[in-house]
Amino acid sequence: MLEDLLLKVVAGVIGAGVMYLLQRVYGFLVENKAPYTGTWYSKISDGYGSIIKQDTWIIRQREDTLTGLIKRTFPVDQKHRQWKFSGKMRGHDFIGVFWAASNDIRSYGSYVLRQTGDDKFEGYYLSMQRTVSDDNGTITEVLHPVQISLHRIRH
Repeated sequence: MLEDLLLKVVAGVIGAGVMYLLQRVYGFLVENKAPYTGTWYSKISDGYGSIIKQDTWIIRQREDTLTGLIKRTFPVDQKHRQWKFSGKMRGHDFIGVFWAASNDIRSYGSYVLRQTGDDKFEGYYLSMQRTVSDDNGTITEVLHPVQISLHRIRH
């Protein structure tokens, strides 16, 4: 009787493990076939037409949810910076939030990007700008919209 119970427990654990693996493989296959899954590139403008930052976005899509990692590629002295993000597609709009992958970097915000082509989005992200007054050391924080374009190059 104890052997029967032990055999059922072991079979249950193996069955649960197999189901977990099948779910992971299915999710991976679904994500890989999704239209937005892949490597994208962003350019961040200073508002006057000059590109001041560039990032690589590794996007995974499951249904209308897009998640992934953003890696800074320019300027070179910021290459160590990375952010995680999570967003939703709503019609032609990609809305979401990002936060630094490392607790050492205080960087987070939200974005709204409008799809302007099969492989292109344009819009803004909101960034908290912190300034300290030289006079009395007063700290001021203001949400600042930053222009961004996101595009994919298909090979």
